[in-house]
Amino acid sequence: MIHNIVLTGVGGSGIVLVTRVLTRSAVKSGLQVKVGESHGLAQRGGSVTSHVRIGNDDVKRVGVIVPAGCGDVLVGFEPAETLRCLRLIKKNESLILVNTSSIQSPVHHARYEEYPPIDAIISVLRSHAGELRTVNASSLAASAGNPVTENMVMLGLFIGSKRIPEISRDCVEEQLRQLVPKPLLDVNLKAFELGFRQF
Repeated sequence: MIHNIVLTGVGGSGIVLVTRVLTRSAVKSGLQVKVGESHGLAQRGGSVTSHVRIGNDDVKRVGVIVPAGCGDVLVGFEPAETLRCLRLIKKNESLILVNTSSIQSPVHHARYEEYPPIDAIISVLRSHAGELRTVNASSLAASAGNPVTENMVMLGLFIGSKRIPEISRDCVEEQLRQLVPKPLLDVNLKAFELGFRQF
C-alpha cells in the first residue's frame, strides 16, 4: 500500500522542513519513501507543493509526483493553495487538513486576482473531501510562542490523524530534535503538540 500525501502552501511557510521531518520519520519507521517538489514563483510567497509517497516495496515502482486524483491526504498550509491542489486528491475519499489563516501571494497583492473568501474555500474543500479538518494554525503557533511555527502545527495535525500509523509521535519528535536548531526546539515542539491535540 502507498500513502500519497500532498503538502501545499507558499514559500517561506516551512513546507520543506515538514517534508524532511516526515520523510526521515518514515524511513526510521522502516518505510520506503519518494519525494517530489514543485514550485511556482521561485521566491518567498510563491506556490510550493511537496509530494510524499510512503509505503513498502511498492513505492520503488512509482514516480515521485502524486498523479492527479490519487492523493490520500492533502495538507494545506494556506487555504487558496489548498484549493489549487484539489485535483490531486481522491474526491470524496481523501483527508484534507487546512490552515484557515491566509497568506496572499504576490499575484493577489498586485490585484491581478481576487482572493476568495475563506468560507467559500472551505465549502469547496468540504465538498471534495472524505474528511476535512480545519485549524487556525496562526493562532496556535502564536500560543506556542512563535507565529512562524504554523508548519509545526500542521505537522502535528497530520501525525495526530494517524493516517500512517507506523510513524509514531515519538519518532517525529526525535527528528525534530535533530533538525531544528536548539534555541528554537522548545517552541517548535510546543507548536507540534498543539497541532497534534487538534485531532
